Amino acid sequence: MPFPPVHLTHLAALAHRLPATCWLAAALQRDAASWADLPVWWVDGDLDLAALELCAQPSTSAPGEWQAPIPAAALPATPPHPEGALLWVNGHLHLQGALTTAMAGIPPAHTPLPVHALVMGDARMTSAVLQCVHLHVQGDLAVQTLLWSDGAPGGLTVLGQCTAQAGLFTRGSAQHWNKPPHLEFALQDPPGLQHEQPMHAHHETADHETLGLLLPPHCLAADDAGTGSLAQLLDPAAVLRAAKAQQPLTQPTALVHALLPPLPTPGLFADETISAANLLAAVRSPVIAHKEHTAAGWFGQTDFSLCRQHVDADGDARDDSVFITVWKQWDFYLAVDRPERNQGWLGSALATLQGVLKRGRQHPPSPSAPPSVPSTASTKAASAGPLTLLYRPYHQGEPGDWQALLPPDAAEAPENAQAWQACQQAWRGVLDYVRKGTAQARARYPLWAQLQAEITPARLEALTSGPLFTEHYNDWWDAEKNGFWAGQLWIGARQPCLHKGEPWGRAFKLSWQNGEDGPGDPPDDAHAAYQLDLDEAREGPPQVLVQYTQRQSESRSPLPPCAADHLARLLRLVRQAQAHIESRSATLQAAGPAATVPALPLLATPPLPPNLPDTAVFGPEGMECSGLWQSRGQDYVRTVRAHLQAPQSPVDGTLPRGDAPVAGQASLPSPFHVADDAPALPEDPRTPLADAVLQLARAVHQHADGELSARFRQRFAFAPDAFAAHAYRAGQATGPALLLGSGPNGSRVVVRTVQSGQPQWWLLQGLQAEPLPGLHGAGRSPNHQCFARCDGTHITTHAGWDGPVIARFALPQGNEGIPPALGLAAGAAGQACDELIPFNNGQRVLLRNSTGVYLLTPDAVQRLHPLQWDEDGPYTWAKNQQACPDGHMLRLHMVHMALSADERHIAVGGQDSAHIVIQTQTSIQAEARVLARYAPLSAYPCHATFTHTTFPHESATLLASACHLYAGSTGVAPVHSLGTPMQPARGDLALQAIQTQWRIEASAAVAGLVVLGDANGTLHGLDDTGQPLWHHHIGGAVAAIDLAPDGSTLIATSHSGYLVLLQRVETGPDPYAIGNSDYAEVGRWIFWEDHAAPLHW
Repeated sequence: MPFPPVHLTHLAALAHRLPATCWLAAALQRDAASWADLPVWWVDGDLDLAALELCAQPSTSAPGEWQAPIPAAALPATPPHPEGALLWVNGHLHLQGALTTAMAGIPPAHTPLPVHALVMGDARMTSAVLQCVHLHVQGDLAVQTLLWSDGAPGGLTVLGQCTAQAGLFTRGSAQHWNKPPHLEFALQDPPGLQHEQPMHAHHETADHETLGLLLPPHCLAADDAGTGSLAQLLDPAAVLRAAKAQQPLTQPTALVHALLPPLPTPGLFADETISAANLLAAVRSPVIAHKEHTAAGWFGQTDFSLCRQHVDADGDARDDSVFITVWKQWDFYLAVDRPERNQGWLGSALATLQGVLKRGRQHPPSPSAPPSVPSTASTKAASAGPLTLLYRPYHQGEPGDWQALLPPDAAEAPENAQAWQACQQAWRGVLDYVRKGTAQARARYPLWAQLQAEITPARLEALTSGPLFTEHYNDWWDAEKNGFWAGQLWIGARQPCLHKGEPWGRAFKLSWQNGEDGPGDPPDDAHAAYQLDLDEAREGPPQVLVQYTQRQSESRSPLPPCAADHLARLLRLVRQAQAHIESRSATLQAAGPAATVPALPLLATPPLPPNLPDTAVFGPEGMECSGLWQSRGQDYVRTVRAHLQAPQSPVDGTLPRGDAPVAGQASLPSPFHVADDAPALPEDPRTPLADAVLQLARAVHQHADGELSARFRQRFAFAPDAFAAHAYRAGQATGPALLLGSGPNGSRVVVRTVQSGQPQWWLLQGLQAEPLPGLHGAGRSPNHQCFARCDGTHITTHAGWDGPVIARFALPQGNEGIPPALGLAAGAAGQACDELIPFNNGQRVLLRNSTGVYLLTPDAVQRLHPLQWDEDGPYTWAKNQQACPDGHMLRLHMVHMALSADERHIAVGGQDSAHIVIQTQTSIQAEARVLARYAPLSAYPCHATFTHTTFPHESATLLASACHLYAGSTGVAPVHSLGTPMQPARGDLALQAIQTQWRIEASAAVAGLVVLGDANGTLHGLDDTGQPLWHHHIGGAVAAIDLAPDGSTLIATSHSGYLVLLQRVETGPDPYAIGNSDYAEVGRWIFWEDHAAPLHW
């Protein structure tokens, strides 16, 4: 196609041709003198180009003049004009690539002249990135991907049909349509938002997180938190580069909709008015979880609570209602009136409202007195129709009186009109939250699934374990060293550690300024945050716990899976943070590696001559180091013991026996914890020597010599706190473990480890570690005589570890006993053997994995837990399911089981259940086996065990533990008090609390002794009534415990990669162990990722 003729003229010469709707016609009429000489390049015909940049570059042949933006030969240049220039296409404009400007990322000294465009026909292009210029199209405008118009006084006018995948209009860019545009994604700054920061904190139409999902990561700004203009979320220079290079500017629509499904059709809400129908639709949405009656959320500085009609725990009737707070500005209470009210709408509304306030809405501060009563005239107007609408303003941060909220045409008070406008803005935000949350629920929470897929424990550990956070920003409690700012984003990490005697796990925190502090707020309180905690103190693989908070002064709460914008923002911020972490880490790496620790020599190797002194084995350097190691170790242990409170009654004497602690009541005293007012525990003084001693331990282990190993252990007692950082970083999850017996070569143990996600079983004896590649699961009966073993396809029971086969069992598939309506499939996870407990006769086996608890017989597989399958119940939630080749299958958390020593009772439970006790008679159906359900004493049931008794007339005691993060509570209940399977105890019974500090993960019992292992790495010995006998710290979150039948030998494993062998001694507590037990450490196996093989210490 020949290039059309191009002429240089001025706007005044073409004024008669200007379309009446063109912005230039209005400009000429308004100020002809300023606009008449605007330079115009007149293109007489269709313009077909590869791409077009709407800017004029300085002329190389005529200084002070500007070249046309089109590649035509010998086009005349023009002098500069304050308003730029105009490209007038008297035909169609067809671009194979992008239409762009060059206003971003250009040094001011070389800023080109902006060129506006007027197209008299149609315009087609792949993308359009326009900044501070006008584009007027008389015909149709078709943009394949992104249409971005940014900045005043620029704008866009289309008289035909405008189509694009995404339309983005920011910072005052004006749009004029003759027909509604067809945009798959329409994104626009709020009206009046032309500056860098929003004008107020109410909800507006900007949708940062849709934009964050729509554009590829390389087009997003690396340091923007998403609180201002949508334009700030982008990197304009990167967008322009991608547009000019014809790289993808947007993600496929299907990909975005997969994560952020389109809003429900037909609409969840009829409109955006404050109406009874819309309010009921909100409170009946899946944003309120199944069997729950309330849900809370927030956006910006607005938070809200949805309430579904019910009678609460205090016996108060609660209406279908929404409570909204615009921080330190307004409170709003919107409720649907109940027809049965007989006390007058106001009395009922205020009673309900008082119920809301007395339940501790932490923000805004509640008045000490009941809300005041509005005037009669106001109350009549406010109660018109089925709604009760109340508001109260804030003055200097303090709430005023409650008043009736009226439409502007029904009230004359200016404050009411302001309140109505603020309520409508906040209400639209609530509707948007609920719409998106409902779409997430209907699509099975895709953003939550994406979050779990992207932010794995391994990724979280990788983000936080580099030198940036271990050597520089490595003190969580020091404001100068707990993180750094990267633009608008604060990034911080906490390493696993002990602080004031309390264990703290790995955490990653992202924070940003969320509005402005209100009157009376603490300094810098207006900072929201997401925090990701790595929960390694649990049976099974680590889990990432996601929490958020709207302000620094508020406690964090779990991030709901329906909070679409929060989930999308968190995904975006983590990607941004990773880029900053990698950049800063590269800078640190360029500074050079840290100095290595000199190795300690091993002067003599086995076999050692008789009577060879230790100096001849370890050398003077080694002996000097040993002296420091042992003396510092004893000093450290004495210091820590002094910090620990003396043993005391584990239950507060004011608590009636049999009663559980009341929610919110102060924790019961623990016999093994640091007082709140105690000074911080010191760092283990052996830490500086730890690397050198570890290298010596490896050298000693290579010789596998008993005498050399004994000498080394006598000179260097293991120090778990000195190796805590290394163990948290490299430790393999270790457990289950079975003590097979003791012999002349030491205890014989079989143990499972998980290395790089792959389970591996080992047989340990003396100094030898033999891998067992064909073993996929193992367990032992209560009488220690029968063993169960899994080869990956079947389970067999044996009379003794190496004894003959008793019976053979099929593996479960993972979907046994699940109602077909749930659509859950079978899969490999259903065949895993996380724990096996065979019965004494070898004819039955209990099996536990992430899909539940099963009772196996040679002919059948029967599910024992879970058995309740409520519609929309917890086992339908995204967190309790995982993808598999045939769809989705169960993936439960904190599943646990225990078998009583007399084999009459089984205890089961999980994160979303009660503590459940089942009878073991085989002739009764599974549903009838349940004897009792006990309410957990903390948030999530995590473990259960029984005291050990085999006498016919004695009854075992159930010990049931529940947890929240690294803390927990344990209660007891006598099993003899339960009913029969045909008459089970009804309702959730109460446990008698015995401790409210430890999160219990493992246990073992013999007659007169129960040993519990907690997430702090401590073993607790209790008698059969739950009274504490002793405590012993081994390091890492305890994962498994086993005891010899006489209690003389104890083994314990932890998630720090340890298997510890303890022997009962008569000499008193081990001087190198924190605790007061009669057990001394006689050996320790170490399974760390940076060790090629197990290491014996």
